Amino acid sequence: MRTPIKPLITFVLAALLLLPLHAQSNRTVKRLKFAPGTSSAIVKGTVTKDDPVVYQFEAKKGQQMRVKLIGKAKNNDVVIGEIQAPGGASLMPDLDTSWSGKLPRTGLYSIGIGLIESKSGSYTLEVIITN
Repeated sequence: MRTPIKPLITFVLAALLLLPLHAQSNRTVKRLKFAPGTSSAIVKGTVTKDDPVVYQFEAKKGQQMRVKLIGKAKNNDVVIGEIQAPGGASLMPDLDTSWSGKLPRTGLYSIGIGLIESKSGSYTLEVIITN
């Protein structure tokens, strides 16, 4: 019996690159900053297969968050691999390029960006948090 490739890739990326975000040493961690008086942040950057990028920021329980990732890579495979709430609970069931929902806890959130097959890629990440 053959194992479907997409679920296998999803599992491998999550396990190797992004879970748990706080315990990984082979990743770049950046602080996501919101300008005073704003509820959104847009960042641009690059990511490599061996060095996923994790953005961390503070948010409050009950706030609404929308995340959108636009990526460019040879295999068009720049993805959000994980969004973690304080305490490590995952907010995303699968790899994707967008997510929206109500935040379950107050504290430090993490968004991990990685690649599935490409060696490197560029991205634009937009995060909007509203009350």
